[in-house]
Amino acid sequence: MAPLMARRKERSEEGSARTRAMKLGARCSDCPLNGQVPVLSEGPLGAKLACIGEAPGRDEVKANRPFIGRSGEELDKYLLQVGTARPAVVLGNAVACFPPGGDWKTFLTLAKKKWKEEHGTGKKAKPFQNPIDCCRPRLFE
Repeated sequence: MAPLMARRKERSEEGSARTRAMKLGARCSDCPLNGQVPVLSEGPLGAKLACIGEAPGRDEVKANRPFIGRSGEELDKYLLQVGTARPAVVLGNAVACFPPGGDWKTFLTLAKKKWKEEHGTGKKAKPFQNPIDCCRPRLFE
């Protein structure tokens, strides 16, 4: 099992977060969040526990690490209550990117409208790609 800091160093040498996500199977180019900065999962290989959030927040995007803001503070409290700590847990999000404006409902409504304008609505139109579906392949790197 590689230590967390060693894995971070390895990751920084592999290239951008988007490049790494796509190597892991994410379909960033199909995603309506394409162009945002992904925050990838982190933690030890072979961890017995994984905590998966919905999506990174502003704090997580700034630090490029999951569960750093208020959610991270709460998570740390819960982990201590069950007798474990952050270094023993894989942390990540179902969606790797923070939606512009931070409001999922508004973002998805506008993204679907834009998608229909660009791709049409007929039977042969390319279906709208939900960010969760685009990120699913890379969730557990």
